Amino acid sequence: MSNQPQGCLAAILNLLGISLNETADTEQADEQLPYRLRDHFLSAAELSFFHVLRNVADGKFHVTTKVRISDLLYVVKRRTNFKHANRIDRKHVDFVLCDPKTMQPQLVIELDDASHARQDRAERDNLVDAAFATAEFPVLHVPVAKAYSPDAIRQQINGAIKSAATMRQAPPTSNNTASTPSCPKCQIPMVERKAGKGAHAGKRFWGCPSYPECREILPID
Repeated sequence: MSNQPQGCLAAILNLLGISLNETADTEQADEQLPYRLRDHFLSAAELSFFHVLRNVADGKFHVTTKVRISDLLYVVKRRTNFKHANRIDRKHVDFVLCDPKTMQPQLVIELDDASHARQDRAERDNLVDAAFATAEFPVLHVPVAKAYSPDAIRQQINGAIKSAATMRQAPPTSNNTASTPSCPKCQIPMVERKAGKGAHAGKRFWGCPSYPECREILPID
């Protein structure tokens, strides 16, 4: 039973044996919710490319579709960079290739049809490409076609992944203070933490304040 104070109307209705809560529950139970299953999950063009992509992956990658960008990227200092978080929160990418064992993302693939020539779509693509480039994560754009060459797609995938791996091998710039190191990934000051369990229980280390999105750690000598 609700502990909220009731008004005069509720008191009168209670004397008549009528409960506002019961009336609301009955109306909600009788309401026909406006949800229906879509007739298709992927468009015809996306489905056609998906079958090609799955054959090209051939166990080397797991193919996922319609992935939210916010499930792939995080925003450093989200509280102060909330506008940047809002810019990607409602966007998704067409395909993501993941490691089949760890499901760690390896490559984003965007299937570009004629609509991508529109100004609004071009602006969206530029934002998405810039976001992933900042995170040093590869994005491959493939134009929609009536047919695809599996060998050509395979070469493009391998080339994009190798190129990104080469970029990540470059030493990160450092802006460390005299006593507090910066996260190699986020480039923000790390925080001192202590391991609570495991083989290193009790030992102190530097951890990224963006944890768990970022799990970079540095030892404390």
